[in-house]
Amino acid sequence: MRRLKHGIVMLIVIVTVLSGCSKTEEKPSPDSSSDLAVIYSSLDALKADSEFIAEVKLTGVSKKLPEYEGARFSLTEVEVQDVIKGDERYSGQVISLIGFVPLSTTKKSDRFVLFLHRYEGPVVSEEAYVVSGAFQGKFRIDDNANIHYDDHDYLETAAFYKELNGMSLGAFKSLIRE
Repeated sequence: MRRLKHGIVMLIVIVTVLSGCSKTEEKPSPDSSSDLAVIYSSLDALKADSEFIAEVKLTGVSKKLPEYEGARFSLTEVEVQDVIKGDERYSGQVISLIGFVPLSTTKKSDRFVLFLHRYEGPVVSEEAYVVSGAFQGKFRIDDNANIHYDDHDYLETAAFYKELNGMSLGAFKSLIRE
């Protein structure tokens, strides 16, 4: 039962994350289900709580899943460009992210650094991942290979995110690997 509740909470968190990456670039409301997520106070806390951190590129492939308890979910494929923390065998592989809205290319980018947890829940039996802390574990990579945290306005208590904006991808990866 605890695992089922954890899975449902994780799916609620996914909704927030994936809606922030949709083509319409909608962002979660601070009053939404994202309130269930952990608020990380430092990059060290975010990375310690994430079992897998990777630079990824969206493949453009997603599929709708059968309805589960009145909700529709999607699996979105991303290609792992670089494993920053976790199992190196995923480098160059395609992994799936689960959510209500498929993760899609934004106007700004199709590359991200994602802090991830393995999905455990009833919606899919295949291996899938969710972003740590709802939208908190998602950093966009721009065309100049700089990091941007687009949802910082929703985390007034976590000022460290603002310090990361504009950092080079290489420096960000080094900071994570420390």
